[in-house]
Amino acid sequence: MLYREIELYKDLHYALEVISTLDPLLGNSGRLKLVWLLARNRNMEYLELMRLSGLSSGNITTHLRKLLQAGYVAQSKTFTNNRPRTTLRLTEKGRKAYGEWGRRILYALPESVRGGLLRVPQGNHPDRLWDADMQDRYSFISLDKGLNLWPPATWSSQ
Repeated sequence: MLYREIELYKDLHYALEVISTLDPLLGNSGRLKLVWLLARNRNMEYLELMRLSGLSSGNITTHLRKLLQAGYVAQSKTFTNNRPRTTLRLTEKGRKAYGEWGRRILYALPESVRGGLLRVPQGNHPDRLWDADMQDRYSFISLDKGLNLWPPATWSSQ
């Protein structure tokens, strides 16, 4: 076996090992949508979460039940003008699980992709993972805020 084949085998074995340890709760696209939305908002009302996620009432209820049972999401129920109001938030356990899921996904990516995402530009920029784009700006990945561009497109480059 050539050295290159050995290295490819090691990368393949490592990537498959990382993928096999991904959190199965977050492997479902519906639950991932909910966690993604909750990670970006301190708390959200049930109806808003349902509207933004595009999940039906039955689907969101099933997914939220699993996230609640795992301790990833907390809910509070109150009444406003005699109407029930359910508010949901991501717990610390859920935030940690989401962060770990993101790190494992990142390390399962090919080195060429991962290396581009982790490039850090020079200068005073927020402490994030960076990827240079073609417009003399940088995009960064934050598990709390998703993909963002720095500086924002609304800033003029004078």
